[in-house]
Amino acid sequence: MVSEDSTEMVIMVFRILLPILIFFITFGHKIEMWISSWGPKHGRDPLLRHRQATRGCEKPEALATLLMVTADMAPDLFQKPEPSQKEWPRREGKVGETRKGKRHPGEDLAVPVQQVHGQGSEEHLAADRMPVQNAEIEVTDDERRQLQRLVNFMAFTRQLPQRVFLSESDPPPPARPQEQLARRRHLGRPSTIRAAELANKEAQMVLHGALRQPNGSAVAHVAKGLYAHLSDVELHKETYSLMVEACVKVNDLQTASDFLIKMEAAGFVLEHDLLDKVMEVYWVHKNEKPESQQVSPPHLADAAEFAGRHAGWAQIPVAPMGSMSPPPRPQPPLQAATIQSGGSIDLALPAFSVPAEFATANASLSSMSRGDDVGEHAQRFSFSSKAAVFKPGATKAQRL
Repeated sequence: MVSEDSTEMVIMVFRILLPILIFFITFGHKIEMWISSWGPKHGRDPLLRHRQATRGCEKPEALATLLMVTADMAPDLFQKPEPSQKEWPRREGKVGETRKGKRHPGEDLAVPVQQVHGQGSEEHLAADRMPVQNAEIEVTDDERRQLQRLVNFMAFTRQLPQRVFLSESDPPPPARPQEQLARRRHLGRPSTIRAAELANKEAQMVLHGALRQPNGSAVAHVAKGLYAHLSDVELHKETYSLMVEACVKVNDLQTASDFLIKMEAAGFVLEHDLLDKVMEVYWVHKNEKPESQQVSPPHLADAAEFAGRHAGWAQIPVAPMGSMSPPPRPQPPLQAATIQSGGSIDLALPAFSVPAEFATANASLSSMSRGDDVGEHAQRFSFSSKAAVFKPGATKAQRL
């Protein structure tokens, strides 16, 4: 039998060899690269010197089969691979036609030269086509620039959360009035006017790019962002008009009316076409609501009145929100209380204000004050014979 000492020795050897084996399996290739780096190394300069020395000598047997292959010797090696289905070029139809067989609206069809001998030569026709092609190229470039401006505006003017650090010191005092006047004078300088023109052109390109988008759900947000971004710049009439058109595209009547009011406050004359577009949006909003909710909110009524006033229409009075409630119920006038000759007080309240249980008592008291039917009241009101006679100024003991 195997002794316990030999068994323990075998177990100890396995415990030592197993981690070493796992280590070499995991990091064997790295260790091989590390060991190979111990070999001899040759720098660039010695290799170049050796190349100069061996130039013109016979090739060794290992390199005797190496040749410089050209396209004439092996044309198959220089053939381009066939394009895949995604890389196939589009089929070009006839001149002036698209893939669906339709031509562009501004594109001229190719006409045979034999049909136009009486109208001009082929060079004349080519000269006529040049302005149309140049116009198409310019339109394409404008669209590309507008889209670039729109993408830049949407990408770099996002309202990202900013870290705020509370300063330990107090905020600086407000500027002096002289400095504020100097800043206002600076706004009229040529450099500021030039910057305002550039800002308006940039904003107009962004708005044109937004209006060209088929899905214009964010067009109104672009207009609002531009107006907030250009709060310190004097906006032009065309910029305001594009902002209103952007709001009209998404049927945002409130924002469109706000821009119209700001446009008028800036001193610009509103165009009838722009007001007609706003009125169309107003009628769309009005027709979408049921008849029970036809009362216009204040901002919609203001927009309709504002657009109608500038379009030359008569001012239509709009009913306020509280005009549909019934008038308050008139209250009967209360008569002043009168003191009768007998010393009683006649309140003279209206009939519907006196409770039923007090109507008889009130009538009896008034009749007693007038001296009517004394016997009847004497029977109704009986006084005790033991009651003390009341004397003004007498104490309780004197009364008894």
